[in-house]
Amino acid sequence: MNRAFAFTANIKTAATSMRLPTIVVGMIFSVWMGTAQTVVNSKHDLSTGNTGTTQWQSTNESQVCIFCHTPHKSIPGVKPLWNKSLPSNTTFSVYSSPTLDATPNPNLAGSYSLLCLSCHDGVTAMNALVNTSTVGQPAMAGNYTKLGQVYYPGSIFAEFPGANIGEGYGGVISNNLSNDHPINFVYDPAHPDVTKGTLHNPDTQPSGIGGTVSQKMLYDHVLECSSCHNPHNPTHAPFLKKSNSNSSLCLTCHNK
Repeated sequence: MNRAFAFTANIKTAATSMRLPTIVVGMIFSVWMGTAQTVVNSKHDLSTGNTGTTQWQSTNESQVCIFCHTPHKSIPGVKPLWNKSLPSNTTFSVYSSPTLDATPNPNLAGSYSLLCLSCHDGVTAMNALVNTSTVGQPAMAGNYTKLGQVYYPGSIFAEFPGANIGEGYGGVISNNLSNDHPINFVYDPAHPDVTKGTLHNPDTQPSGIGGTVSQKMLYDHVLECSSCHNPHNPTHAPFLKKSNSNSSLCLTCHNK
């Protein structure tokens, strides 16, 4: 073989070998980018950049995170860096049942669930921000400032049931969670349903999303809205932490 040709061929082979990891990494990154989920363009994106998932997003605020969070001047003591006005009435009617051994606390003050209800009670304005940007309080399309103006009996948006969890709308101020899964109660190994065997022990039961139920789904052994929902990831509607196919999310805790 001609030495010059062989040398050139070796250079090409080496160059190809060097490029291959880069190409593979690039392909993996592209696949990851194609499958990664984000709050952007989801129903929780109330910014002007939302391309049509909702019909009540802001008409002048381009920031996505600002509708819930702020890096500065957040509500003192409310995590994570909360930027949204909380419901003025923190007491809700809660679910009860003869077979329910838990004792939900109807006063949600200080709970993570109250953060969700700062929109989902239906009457607290979605654009009532504590620390606004240069546009001030965001203007909302159609002047839909409250979920109760979007989801209500006979609503034109009835194809999205359940978002108005607190059931407040129009002139009706309702704090009704009595027809929803109980929240704001202690779920630990001493829970009566754990000792009876109808609930799994949260300290040993795998969550299915890494770690145990206590580690990944509870807050100091308290069950909250965000025990089952991830507001930043719409992969499993409606913002579930994992798929509920074959009731797998329910069966994470319930031993049926």
